[in-house]
Amino acid sequence: MQTQNFFLDRPEVRDYQLQGNKISLDLHPDVFPPSAFVVPFAQNIQINPGDRVADIGTGSGILAVMAAQQGAEVWATDISEASVLNAQENAKKNQVDIQAFAGSFFGPLKGKFDVIIANLPQEILPEDYKFDLGEGLSQTINGGKLGNEILIEFLKIAPQYMHATSRLYINVGSLSDFKSTFQLIGQNYDARMINSYALPNKAFVEKNIDFYKRLNADGKIHIFQEEGIWKAMVYPFELKLKSA
Repeated sequence: MQTQNFFLDRPEVRDYQLQGNKISLDLHPDVFPPSAFVVPFAQNIQINPGDRVADIGTGSGILAVMAAQQGAEVWATDISEASVLNAQENAKKNQVDIQAFAGSFFGPLKGKFDVIIANLPQEILPEDYKFDLGEGLSQTINGGKLGNEILIEFLKIAPQYMHATSRLYINVGSLSDFKSTFQLIGQNYDARMINSYALPNKAFVEKNIDFYKRLNADGKIHIFQEEGIWKAMVYPFELKLKSA
C-alpha cells in the first residue's frame, strides 16, 4: 500500500487568516499540517488579552500563534519533538512568543489556564496504513481503536487545569466513536456546541472505505456520501466546568 498524500512531501509555506490576523507557517513533512477544520474552529475560540492559554497537541503551532497574536500568554505541548520545534519556529516567524514543550497532554505545564485548546487526533487507522506511515507519524493522528481514546483520556484530566471560568475548546469528529464522547462531555462539563460542518474524509479513508463502512454499519462512526464524496461531521465545543 502506498503512503497517502496527507503529510507533506516537501516543506511548504502556507498563509492563513485567523481572527483578523495573518499567520504564515513553515510546514514540514514530519509535522501534522493544519487540517481543513482548523480555520472555522479557530474563528470560534475566544481569546482575551492577558489570558493564560494552553494549546495541547499544537502541531505546527497555528492556534498557539493565533492566541499569542490576541495578546495571550501561551504555552504549547505536543508528543512530537518535531512539532514542538516547528511551533517555536512559526512563533518566531510571526513575531510572537510562546513556550512550547514536548510531552503528553499538559506535559510539564502547571497551574490553571483561562483557555485550553485541544485539537487532538481522532482518526481510526487501518493496521496496514499505520505500518505504512511508521510509528512516528501515525501516533500524531491515531486516536485509538475507536478514534476517541486520546480525547476521552484528555477530557478526564483537563479539569485539573481549569478554574471556574476556564474555557476549553475541542473538536469532536464523527470519524470516531463520537456518541460516547458526547456522553462523557455531558457528564463532566457544561457544553456549548459552537459550530458543525461536514468535511471530506482524508485520502486514506477513501482508500480503505470498506473498513470504515463496516464501522459505520455498526454505529461506531458516522460517514456519508455527498455527490460521490465520503464525508464526516466535525463538532467544535466550548466546555466549562460543571456549575456547582
